[in-house]
Amino acid sequence: MNVSTAQRKGLKDGDPVWVESKEGVKKKAVLRTTEAVHDEVLAAPGIFGHWATKMPQSKDKGFNVNAFIPISLDRIDSLSSALDSCVKVRVERAD
Repeated sequence: MNVSTAQRKGLKDGDPVWVESKEGVKKKAVLRTTEAVHDEVLAAPGIFGHWATKMPQSKDKGFNVNAFIPISLDRIDSLSSALDSCVKVRVERAD
């Protein structure tokens, strides 16, 4: 999240937050702030979260960002068959 956006929301780097979509997907995450993203954008790595048992240092950290992307025909580009991965979410502090 952009630093100024986080400050406006009363958040800071390292805060635990809830990320929730209007479709009801809600995941807990650790907020990282940066000047490298637009102030209206929440950037998330395109990973599936860590689940491998042989990676104890990162097991159960992160979340599957794809869970936030609803799959429906109106979200598919008819020319390229690409799925629109832009999703509106709400971010709030997790206590």
